[in-house]
Amino acid sequence: MQSLQGQIGTISIVKEESKTWTIREESAYTGATTVNAGTLIVNGNSLAASAGAVTVAAGATLGGSGDIGGAATITGNHHAGSTVGTAGSDFVGKQDFVGDLTYNGAVGAPASVTWDLISNANTGAGTNFDQFTVAGSLDFSTTTNLVLNFDATGSAVDWTNTSWSTDQSWVVYSSTSAIQNAGNLNLVNQNWLDSNGGTFNALRGPDNSSFALDISNPNQVVLNFTAVPEPSTYALMGLGLAAFGWFARRRRGKAAAHTDNEA
Repeated sequence: MQSLQGQIGTISIVKEESKTWTIREESAYTGATTVNAGTLIVNGNSLAASAGAVTVAAGATLGGSGDIGGAATITGNHHAGSTVGTAGSDFVGKQDFVGDLTYNGAVGAPASVTWDLISNANTGAGTNFDQFTVAGSLDFSTTTNLVLNFDATGSAVDWTNTSWSTDQSWVVYSSTSAIQNAGNLNLVNQNWLDSNGGTFNALRGPDNSSFALDISNPNQVVLNFTAVPEPSTYALMGLGLAAFGWFARRRRGKAAAHTDNEA
């Protein structure tokens, strides 16, 4: 892994090799950044003051937990987290874009965003789940795939946890201005694994629980989880309805008997 740090100055960086580069918090340069291969991780506020554009080519990846000042265009992959591809909570991160963020995948090769969740809760942006905030313009200009990941090493996600018996939601994107072409963001449905290797289809699928994107707020992309009551809940509901029916029939019977007595 290559690491860039210190006051670098006014230069432009073009990354061509397949290795991972990390720009650390104390780094500072003001030129453009082009990632043609491998992974570039931007941590802290290393590029917060830079007006240089950030371009990520098809097959390359932008990661990190920090601020990016220049306009970013991602044709390849986007995966928050201070050490993308390693274990533990470092999978999870929060990226703040001071400028614009545009996803611009190629025909037949859409841009891809990986979103991680490592807890059973819907709190803790940047520590329990990924989040992206954009102060400029956010535009999904072409089809962009959102891939959900729940089984990173160190994750505590467990589909049998009671948290998954209730509805939950997470703000994935938040933008100061109205999001453009939000309908181009496509949730990739799959048989997600939890931290124990349990599959979503086996443990949550039978009750028709599901994930879905909500773009009704023009400034947010929200991931919703809709839970369906457990079979035991349905049984209790059935008993309640049966009891209600029994009391109703009994009341009608008493009313009829009272009428007969009066006659």
